[in-house]
Amino acid sequence: MNGLDQESRGPGEPSPRSSDPAQQVEPGLSAENVRGPMAPDDLEWVNETLLHAQKMEALGRLAAGVAHDFNNLLTVIMGVAELRADLLPAGNETRADFDIILGASERASHLTKQLLQFARSKKVEPVLLDAEAHLRETERMLRRVVSEDIAFVTHFNAVRPWVFMDPMELDVVVMNLVINARDAMPSGGKLTISCANSSGTAGDWLEVRVKDTGTGMTEDTKKRLFQPFFTTKEIGRGTGLGLAACNGIVSSAGGEIRVETEVGKGSEFIVSFPLCAAGPQDTATKTPIALVKRGGGETLMLVEDDPAVRRVCAQALRQQGYQVLCACDGIDALAVAERQGYAIDLLVSDLVMNGMGGQALYERLQSRKPALRVLFMSGYNSEEKLRSGAIESEKSELLPKPFAPGILAQRVRAALDDMKEAAG
Repeated sequence: MNGLDQESRGPGEPSPRSSDPAQQVEPGLSAENVRGPMAPDDLEWVNETLLHAQKMEALGRLAAGVAHDFNNLLTVIMGVAELRADLLPAGNETRADFDIILGASERASHLTKQLLQFARSKKVEPVLLDAEAHLRETERMLRRVVSEDIAFVTHFNAVRPWVFMDPMELDVVVMNLVINARDAMPSGGKLTISCANSSGTAGDWLEVRVKDTGTGMTEDTKKRLFQPFFTTKEIGRGTGLGLAACNGIVSSAGGEIRVETEVGKGSEFIVSFPLCAAGPQDTATKTPIALVKRGGGETLMLVEDDPAVRRVCAQALRQQGYQVLCACDGIDALAVAERQGYAIDLLVSDLVMNGMGGQALYERLQSRKPALRVLFMSGYNSEEKLRSGAIESEKSELLPKPFAPGILAQRVRAALDDMKEAAG
């Protein structure tokens, strides 16, 4: 693989153009605050780096906003499609059309999740991850970065796919390798991604391989490719940080990266992750709304600032046997609750709204009814739950958008049952 690139510099890494400690840039400092003399090319590099960071932050915020709006739209599409499909008998042609809509909506929801992953800036959160299934989900996104004159091939053969790492970090590693493979084949070629198990003296591993038929590398390039700031790309096309970032991510996960290459024939990057002993005992499955335990006339307060989302959710919950009080924001909800005498069994509220948000609303209602539970909904990612403090309460949960009516009904029923169990 040639055209090497790398995307993030470790804290306190010196400028590649100087080994003088006085010219090293500390994290968070501007070029003007760096101690000691600085050469013009170093100053230009620092300014370009800061400008790039600002652009990425702005792009991340834009991506988060776009993903939020799409999640609301998808919640409406999925809701209407499922509610209408459930009114039709199995085998009906129109019901099959609704199933197609639901399938397309679920694929679109994966795209919004990827946008949110790109937009977020957070500490690493490793989880028990089915790496092969995750790669299958991101395959469409990976195909988009490869030109049409490059054949894109995948081989997924892992019997045991479970590793312990942050899904976003796996995306960073694979995306960097795919982009580098693409750039190593300017005249076209073949790019192969494979996933399989392997065994060795150190234990069992999951291997993710990215192979290209590009220009290949010399031994000198191979020895230097994981060094920060090393790149064979022309000026303006690469920072020389992506493979250094990949190496750090893989090492942090207990794995390693190996490279096999030959000039004129291509390169193959082999990324090995230590396997987890077993996957989770149970996995989430889709639940058709018709199979969810029905309500018993409980009163729900539904607060959502998007009219279409509010209408679909209210319709789904009423069909399940609940009394639903609707409000468009926190202030409106307080007025409705007061008229109702605070006789509310469960609050179902959007978490982020103009004016009074969901968390502030919940605290106001809980002051009048301490046992009240809440199910928050959100089109943003789950980090806002941490920022808002909602996670600190054992009486609150978060339902990420988009969701189908069956999932909403299931989560509402579970929250009500938990409340009854806690009350004895």
